[in-house]
Amino acid sequence: MNKKKGDLTRAERFEIAILLEKGYSKRSIARALGRGHNTVAYEIAVNSTNGMYDPKKAHAKARVRKRYRKLEWSKIDADPALERFVIEKLKAHWNPDEIAGYLKRTKKLPYVSKTAIYDWLRTSRGERYCVHLY
Repeated sequence: MNKKKGDLTRAERFEIAILLEKGYSKRSIARALGRGHNTVAYEIAVNSTNGMYDPKKAHAKARVRKRYRKLEWSKIDADPALERFVIEKLKAHWNPDEIAGYLKRTKKLPYVSKTAIYDWLRTSRGERYCVHLY
C-alpha cells in the first residue's frame, strides 16, 4: 500500500467528502487516496462539524490546529520578558546553550532548554535572530 507522508491536501479532503457521500468505508477511502486507514478515520473524526464532514470546514480547522501547534509549546513566545532576554543575548552572540545555562543558574526568568531555544529559532517568530548565531 502506498502511504503518503504529511498533512492531507485540500483536494484529498474534497475526495473524502465525495466518497463518504457515496457510502464508501473509511478503509476503501484510504486505499483510494493511498493513505493509511487511521489517517482517514482521524481526519473524519477530528475535522467533522456537528457529525457532518465538510471539506472546506475540515481544511480550515486543520490549518488553524497546525498554526497553533507550532507555537503552543513555546515558553519564549508566552513570556515577553523571557523573549526579550533571549533576543538580547543572541544579539550579544551568546549561543542557546549559554542562555539556557544562565537561566538555570540565576532563576530570574523561567528556564528554557537550549533545545527549546533552537526550536523557537526555527519558527517564524525566531527565525530572524538566527543571523546572530555564530
